Amino acid sequence: MRSLAFIFSIFLFFISTDATAGLVTSSSRIIYEEGTREKTLIIANINDYPIVVQAWFDDGGGNPEYEKSPFVILPAVFRMQPAGIQSLRVFYNGAALPSNKESVVWLNLYEIPGVKKEGADAHAKLDFAMNTQLKVFYRPKGLQKMKLQDLVKKLKFSIERQDEKAVLVCENSSAYHLSFARISLIYQGEKTNIIQEMDMMSSPLSKRRYMLENPVDGFDYIDFSLIGDDGHIYHGKVDRNGAVIDGF
Repeated sequence: MRSLAFIFSIFLFFISTDATAGLVTSSSRIIYEEGTREKTLIIANINDYPIVVQAWFDDGGGNPEYEKSPFVILPAVFRMQPAGIQSLRVFYNGAALPSNKESVVWLNLYEIPGVKKEGADAHAKLDFAMNTQLKVFYRPKGLQKMKLQDLVKKLKFSIERQDEKAVLVCENSSAYHLSFARISLIYQGEKTNIIQEMDMMSSPLSKRRYMLENPVDGFDYIDFSLIGDDGHIYHGKVDRNGAVIDGF
């Protein structure tokens, strides 16, 4: 059984992080390698009131009725007191998944604030519920292990026209998902950003199109930030031929 000192040290880590939701997690993503028995995620309630949490997996749509998840989480529904810490166990259920590339699902942690009683009349007050999402990547055994700087070399960027507008096309020929935090095009000394979206991920063996804030005819290089397996952000630049010219 974990010691109280160990639990307290984990909680201090949680409250030192910047979070907009009342739930914070020990990691921002889960990498589940084939053959792993289970993965553990620790969460903390930094609200000053109790909450009920419902946990489930889906395709990113926030649908608790989703039935195609290859993962199971335990416990799926639980209560947390203020400053409470909960350990969650993630299991692969054996569902068929591609062996030549990563698969991804989203873990939802839906927090429902408890009822607060105010004054002698004990009127009930219910705060807004919030949903925290984390990506869970299933990584088959047969995939070649690659560092982030090597994965970047598998990206090819180009400009194409779509509905009379210029869009940036990112072709990801690797077997891994690559999650962008930011992408900018530099052309003749001028910077044009892509329009930010909630999910900027480029899927393996596919193309992803990003809308641009301003029309451009081309680019000299791409300046971007990627989120690594550890959740940290890494910066880099690639030229029009895909060669890495800075970062990593």
